[in-house]
Formats: sequence, structure tokens, C-alpha cells
Amino acid sequence: MAAANFLFRAPKGFRRADAPEGFAVALEPEGGGGSGSIRLRLADLTAGEARGGLDAFVKAREEEYRAGFEGSLGITSGRGRRIAAVEGKEALRLVLVVFDGARRYELFCEGAPGAGPDLAAVAEGFTILEPKGAPEGGPLLGDAKAGTIEHDYYRLRLSKPAGFLQQEVDPERDKGIFLYLKREDDQKNRCDIRVRVFLAKAEKEGVEAKAQKRIDDFRSRNETVKGPARAPKGRMPGSNAAFRFRQVGKSAHGQVVEEEWLVLDHQNGRVYEFEVVCYAGASRAFQKEIKAFWSGIRIED
Repeated sequence: MAAANFLFRAPKGFRRADAPEGFAVALEPEGGGGSGSIRLRLADLTAGEARGGLDAFVKAREEEYRAGFEGSLGITSGRGRRIAAVEGKEALRLVLVVFDGARRYELFCEGAPGAGPDLAAVAEGFTILEPKGAPEGGPLLGDAKAGTIEHDYYRLRLSKPAGFLQQEVDPERDKGIFLYLKREDDQKNRCDIRVRVFLAKAEKEGVEAKAQKRIDDFRSRNETVKGPARAPKGRMPGSNAAFRFRQVGKSAHGQVVEEEWLVLDHQNGRVYEFEVVCYAGASRAFQKEIKAFWSGIRIED
């Protein structure tokens, strides 16, 4: 369902059914035969839920997730999601919980243990089509200290250089934006760092085309440009294809602008864009910090 920004594969023999109150999607076996059900509940995150994070949310829902079962609830964590599981003599229930941006998803999968659909595969295959960024993790806005930014779902670990402040981002206006860091000194030297992440299967263009668009856009906005006219190939461990380049020019106001990009298609199924933009003398003033950012990028398979 593109409008709700998610995708999962229905098990063989299941069809759409009328969703119970409070749920957006429901699936059940064809013809009413067999056993099992799949239901998806999605809603806007409250401020308290966002602050508490996934673990606190699942704990608060434990009574509902265990309803009708005598066993204890087992929790599996990983990659920005939690799977709560409880098993009885005749039924197994899995509840996948995912936070993405300002929205939360709860996927309820129920069936006979060891028979019928592979509920774990349904839960594990649940995908956010265009991630908006989870509200958990990362340094606080306004914190200028050096730090580390990690995100399980994006499979990404980054170094936040000292002196850089994390800015709020709007994925509705800047597609794929995950992180925006900024630093400016008294001499008006300014550096912007942006990181964007896309799900490869949802992209309509390849990474070379993405990289070329960045080059063409820079050339259209600036004068006396120095840099490649065509996107050159780069290297990154685990990437299927990568393009890295640097370009320098002057804005319409005569200000020196430098951009460095790394655009890559990774084997983990995601496309990454790393962008560093320097104005005036920022590339010299913040040379050490910029180097720390580039050397601190880690992408997991």
C-alpha cells in the first residue's frame, strides 16, 4: 500500500478481508478454510511514544499482545524493529512493531505452530517503502559535541564531527533525507552535511543517474565550475556501484561553493547519498572535522 508507505508479501492462499475496527488491513485464508490471520494497525506516534522508543512501546502493549495466551512474551530486536512472539498449544502470534518518522506500524500474524503460513517470513519481509527516519537514537538537537549516530533500519553508523549541530529534517520536502548537520563560524564559513537513504527496490533510477543529476544541478546553479562533467566511479566496501566526486564553483553572488558527493547502491538493498557542501573557506576551516565524517561512515550488510 503505497499511500501508507509499506509493503509485505501475503502468504499463499490468503486474501484481503474486512479489517476490524482500528486496523488498516486484514488478510485471512481463502474460502474461510484453514487457520490464521494477518492484521495491520498503523497510527501517528504520540510525543510520549516517540520519546520512549520501541522497547517501552512493546512493554506497554504486552497485555494486548499476550491476550488469549498463557505463555510469556518473547521479544526479538533488530534493525529498527521489534517482534513480540507468544505461543500456545494451538496457535502462535507474532506482532511486528516498527516506528518510521511520525508513524507506527503493528503487524499481527497468527496461525498454528509449525503449520500453515510462515509467519516469521511475513513479519521479516515487512518493508517501509520510503523511510522517513525513526525518532529514536542519535544525538540531541543542539549538541555540538563529537558523537556517533547509528540507525539499525538504515544499517548505518556515522561520526558526527565536533562543532556540528544536527538540524531538523523534513522528508516530505527533501526525499530520503535522514540526517542534516551544519556548522558556521564567525567568518561566515559554513559547512552542510546531508545523508539520504532510499530503498533500492522503490527507486526508479539507478545510482549513476542520481549522481549525474547532482553534477548537472551544481553546474546549473554555479559559474566557473571545476569538476567532472560526468559522474566518475568510486569505491565503497559492500557496494554494487558507487560514484564519488568533488566540484567547485561560484554562486550567483560570487561566493565559493564546494560540493563532495558519494552516491552508492549497497548490497543491503539501500541506496545512500552522502553530501558535504562548503561555503567560503569552510573546507579549510573545518578540514579536520570533514575528514572525520568521511572516514567514519560504516554501512552494514
